[in-house]
Amino acid sequence: MTSLQVAETIQRQLKANRAFAIRTMSWGMDKLSYGQNEGENLGFLLFKVNGLKFKGYVKISLEFNDTYKVMFTKQVRKKNKALSEALGRTRYDVSHETVKVMDEVYCDELNERIDNFVENDGRYAY
Repeated sequence: MTSLQVAETIQRQLKANRAFAIRTMSWGMDKLSYGQNEGENLGFLLFKVNGLKFKGYVKISLEFNDTYKVMFTKQVRKKNKALSEALGRTRYDVSHETVKVMDEVYCDELNERIDNFVENDGRYAY
């Protein structure tokens, strides 16, 4: 199975939940991409979210035991003083910080578990 096929399968499994369209709109799901980390997983789907509770990136990886690993990361920018002074304008170093990792998530739990971390604060129900 290629990394593209894995990413398409993850998308289909997310869409299997009837509330998917409403949830992904509320997440602000954007910038979808896919890939594979050699030896670590079978492939992953990566997308950006702009939810009520979390703004950053969600990476869903298919693991070898047929479960998913869901990672939530944020982009962190820190001012690079030396480079800023040398160039005469502000420059930043950009890195990614892992905020939360969910291991051994089954396909039927994906949508709800992501929504609980990204958007749902308990004030509404589907």
